[in-house]
Amino acid sequence: MTASRLTFVRPVASRGTGRLGLYRCVCGNEITVRLSQAESGKTRSCGCLRRETTAACGKKNITHGHFSNGRSSPTHKSWEAMLSRCLNPGDKDYARYGAAGITVCAAWLDFEGFLADMGERPGGTTIDRIKNDLGYSPSNCRWATPTEQANNRRVTKLFDFHEEKLSVPEILRRRKDCAPLATVYWRISRGIPIEQAILPSERSA
Repeated sequence: MTASRLTFVRPVASRGTGRLGLYRCVCGNEITVRLSQAESGKTRSCGCLRRETTAACGKKNITHGHFSNGRSSPTHKSWEAMLSRCLNPGDKDYARYGAAGITVCAAWLDFEGFLADMGERPGGTTIDRIKNDLGYSPSNCRWATPTEQANNRRVTKLFDFHEEKLSVPEILRRRKDCAPLATVYWRISRGIPIEQAILPSERSA
């Protein structure tokens, strides 16, 4: 489902039709909507989304080719998810993104602008902000693997390993026989030493 374009501004007086709120659309318009409609995703824009969708469906060809018959490409899905977590208060990750001040640059509110700057999403990658305190923009984003993103966390803990200070992803890259990255992090969170945490399951017991 396409991400909501509405941002909650303030509650407004009820008119006997349920709780109402004033919402600002990414296009700049403001509308009054039932809170339940906005939170459930039944109302996702001031009307501009419907107009754009109708216009797009009326075209014989979709130039970017990343959304067809209700199905999104991996690149389009990344764009939708980015908008949702930054602009949709109902998104499960909104508190860590939109509510925390993480924004999306104006050029990327349209998919074509995003595609022109980022290109198609390579396999095995997702979108990554290079500087975690800044928003989504061409100068601060890249397609990155899970390992690259793990190394780019706001706080990357380093461990003493063979007389070096290394992150967990760096340690795993240097060894051929290791447990999966998520398993290693879980073991470390349980207090297991790094030397034992990286071992394959059958050898870590």
